[in-house]
Amino acid sequence: MILVGLVIWVHQSRSGSSNRAESTQLKLHDVRVLVRGRLRLGDVSGPPRDARLTIHLPQIPLDVTRQGQELKLGQEGDFLVEMSFQSSRLPSVVKVTASMPGYREEQLKEFPLQGDPLTAEIPPIVLKPR
Repeated sequence: MILVGLVIWVHQSRSGSSNRAESTQLKLHDVRVLVRGRLRLGDVSGPPRDARLTIHLPQIPLDVTRQGQELKLGQEGDFLVEMSFQSSRLPSVVKVTASMPGYREEQLKEFPLQGDPLTAEIPPIVLKPR
């Protein structure tokens, strides 16, 4: 009788551990995020070539920073930041921080990510001198 109980207990322990292992395996999604906007300086015309832009995806969590030539700013300061990664979660919002030496840092609120690829349209960011 004790031997039968021991065999049942061992069998349940093994099947329970395999169920736990299966439940901890996460499905990874290929995620592509685009963030579009415009970055300007409040005191001069032209694009801010030394600017730094950090894209925050708080739900992942992931921060991606682009600066200088990596930003590929257009003549009017237009930018497009593209990110591709794998994640078990799909982000639904993005936060943006912009900075540049000699200028005040601007932290923007959350903006929704929509569509395929996930895209956020950011209103113009104006960096002001310190």
